[in-house]
Amino acid sequence: MTATDTILVTTSNFFNEEAAIINSCLKENNWRLHIRKPDQSIEKIEELVASIQPEFRSRTSIHYHPELAIKHQLSGVHFSSKQFKEGVDLTQYQPHFKCSTSCHTISEVYESSEMDYVFFGPVYPSISKEGYLPIYNHYQISDFLSGQEQDIYALGGITQENKQSTLNMGFSGVALLGDFWSQKK
Repeated sequence: MTATDTILVTTSNFFNEEAAIINSCLKENNWRLHIRKPDQSIEKIEELVASIQPEFRSRTSIHYHPELAIKHQLSGVHFSSKQFKEGVDLTQYQPHFKCSTSCHTISEVYESSEMDYVFFGPVYPSISKEGYLPIYNHYQISDFLSGQEQDIYALGGITQENKQSTLNMGFSGVALLGDFWSQKK
């Protein structure tokens, strides 16, 4: 199991006090951060990255812009499932960065075995993406997770209320997004 059981994923849009909330959260918790801003400019994303306190960058991954991981000494690079399917030369990044991707089916998890860890979901109906529903029930997920050596983080509909039962399914951890940020904005 990895050092943390919780990964905080940013919202896709920027908002006031975002950097302050992130820095405070990372100071209070041993969480990992994923900066995911799919439709934002690299310049605005870089402003957010630069506002992350240096001591937390060793627990920070970037989506879509691996060059920012190099420039700002972040510790991870996350590839979308589309990027991964199109082919990624991981030798450019590993072992210097933790590499991850998002998986939505069990077969995608098997195909991503060279990643350091993966997101898998949705496990519950998504909070941030309306209508995004699980395709596996919890028994199927638990059965799949038993015996998995790769770190697999639950994504989709994760709340503080269901976090422990999600971990009990066999996940290495959870990725927080919709529920967490809806309480912060």
